[in-house]
Parts: sequence; C-alpha cells; structure tokens
Amino acid sequence: MRYPALQEDTCTMNEWLDAGKDKVVKYWDVDKFEQLLTLEGHHGEVWCMALSAHGDFLVTGSHDRSLRRWERTDEPFFVEEEREKRLESLFEADLEVRFNWSCP
Repeated sequence: MRYPALQEDTCTMNEWLDAGKDKVVKYWDVDKFEQLLTLEGHHGEVWCMALSAHGDFLVTGSHDRSLRRWERTDEPFFVEEEREKRLESLFEADLEVRFNWSCP
C-alpha cells in the first residue's frame, strides 16, 4: 500500500502517526494539530507500527493478523482535498444514522 509525500517542507514540520481501535493509521501535523491523511486497509484494531529510519515506509500490524507495508510515494498530496473527503464521509455517515439509509 502507498501513501503520498507531503508537498510542504517536512524538515520544518512536526509529524505524528497514530493508530488504534478504529482500524486506521492517522498522519498528523503536530504544529497545527491537523489530521493530514488517513491510511485505511486493516480489518481489525491496529496494534503496532514501525517507521523506517529514513521514513520511506511504515509497517503496521493488526488484530486481523495482517501486516501492512505502506510506502511513501512521490504522488502529490493536498491537505484541502483530504479534509474535504473526511468531512464528506462524516456527513454521509451522519445522514445514514439520522435517516437509516445509505448512499449508493
């Protein structure tokens, strides 16, 4: 699995990765306390992760008994697009709960 490199100068940005019971790995900008990216792929709680020494890849382990290797790519990454996707999915989930229906 792959995740894009940030367009900003990462030497001046403090980054944080977290994972847990929600089955995803979240990539954060600590200075702005802003979630930048969500890495989805596990079907169970994410129990552990290890980042390579150069930050080229991340390995995660899950309750679903899988290991995933996430490679950093040169693909452009835009924080606004990711924020819009996150808000849209939250809105759709809220509609589904309120009206007990799902969007196609």
